[in-house]
Amino acid sequence: MNTPIAPPHLGQNVLVVLDSIPGFLDTLRSATESLPHMAHTSFTLLCCHPTTYWEHSGADNPEAAAQIEDTWQAEDTAFNRAQDCLDQARAILQDAGVPDSHIITKTPLDKDSIIAATMHELKRYPYTGVILSRYHDDIINRLLRKGLTDIFRKLPNVQVWPIDSAV
Repeated sequence: MNTPIAPPHLGQNVLVVLDSIPGFLDTLRSATESLPHMAHTSFTLLCCHPTTYWEHSGADNPEAAAQIEDTWQAEDTAFNRAQDCLDQARAILQDAGVPDSHIITKTPLDKDSIIAATMHELKRYPYTGVILSRYHDDIINRLLRKGLTDIFRKLPNVQVWPIDSAV
C-alpha cells in the first residue's frame, strides 16, 4: 500500500468513488489519516450499481421463471454488497472525525458504468476533490485532462487523489 503522506489539497467538498477492489477500504482508512480538517470537510460516497438489463420472451415456463429469479437474486446481492461498502466507508470517515451530517452516500441505479456515474455526479455538484482507486485510470486520465477528447469536454476543476488499493 503506497498511500502518499501528503495528499493534494482536496478542499472542503470531496467525492469518494468506491469500488469493489479488495483492500480499497483499508487503503481509504490509511488515506484518511493523512487528510487535515476532517471535521470540517463534507464527503460524498459514490458506489455505482448499474441495473441489470435482460429480456425474456414472456413465456410462462420453469426455465424463464428460474432465469428471472436468478437475475433478481444476483441484482439483490450486488446491491447489498454496494450498500455494505458504503456503510463501511461511512464508518471509516466517522472514525476519522467526520460528523455523520457531513457524509452523503449515493448509489446511482441509472448509470451504466462507474465513469458515467462519476462524471454525472461531478457535473451536478461543486466538488473540490476526488478520492478514487488508482485502478480507475480512465476516470483519472479524464479528470487530469490527459486524453485528446478531454480538450473538448467540459470537465470540473477538481484535485484528484488516486490511492493505491491493496489487492
